Amino acid sequence: MDVSLQPHHLFFDELVKEVPDSEFGFVHRKSCFQTFDLDGDNLLSAAEFLELCRALFRTANSEFYGLDALQLVEIFTLFDTNKDGYIDSQEFVSCWEKWIRVICYPRCVLLVVDVQNDFISGTLALHRCPAGHRGEEVVPAINKLVETIPFHLVVYSLDWHPQNHVSFIDNVQLRDIHPTSKVCGEAAKEYDTVVFSGPPPMEQKLWPRHCVQGSLGSQLHPDLKVKDDAVFVHKGVNPEIDSYSAFWDNNKLSQTELHEELTKWDITDVFCCGIAYDVCVVEGRERGQSQSPIEQ
Repeated sequence: MDVSLQPHHLFFDELVKEVPDSEFGFVHRKSCFQTFDLDGDNLLSAAEFLELCRALFRTANSEFYGLDALQLVEIFTLFDTNKDGYIDSQEFVSCWEKWIRVICYPRCVLLVVDVQNDFISGTLALHRCPAGHRGEEVVPAINKLVETIPFHLVVYSLDWHPQNHVSFIDNVQLRDIHPTSKVCGEAAKEYDTVVFSGPPPMEQKLWPRHCVQGSLGSQLHPDLKVKDDAVFVHKGVNPEIDSYSAFWDNNKLSQTELHEELTKWDITDVFCCGIAYDVCVVEGRERGQSQSPIEQ
């Protein structure tokens, strides 16, 4: 089949340009199906589905992305629910709503991770780490993102620990140490890892006291731009479990509010930035969302 640019390859360009997400519906789905049903048999063959994918996945210069044949077969098979080798008009409904719509009209969130005073100038300031990074340097870059890109939602995550939190070195005596721990409570120092008895036994790295709820150190950096309609997600609120991710505690026993917010806003793509934001990328991928770390 000719792989040069054909009129049907421009279908989605014109659709997104002319039709807002709120008006994206049955008429456009029908038009899409008819456009790529090149032989007019009211079915999409694998070859016709390939043409649809070529229309969806092109560069800004209208060049086709290289499409992996095995991936195409997997996607086609996913929507060919009756396994007859074609996608009919009913099967195309799922393809349209669950795949094409998400690609054409992504709903994006900017997740700003832990840009708090204690990680910038306080007890866990990044400049004290071996790499010597200065946490405040991320602030102007994040502000530019917030001010110039129309994200559907901006979320700020905050470490938000109670006074007796399990991760604080000065709280190590509050809990029993498990016999398997290589470091005993009396000898434990900052940044050591101990095993608390639990139950269940739990490995824990010990940190300086930081981001205590309501303290100056727990507050966002004063120069950070905060959207008026932003959502705030607090993590590490359970005194017995640490939480590095904005999605879960470290033992994955409980979720933060982030799951609920992303679902409520029908978010499809998460862009992460801030301090230690790489952990959020891993967790978000497990939820099936597209995750993109933004290098500052």
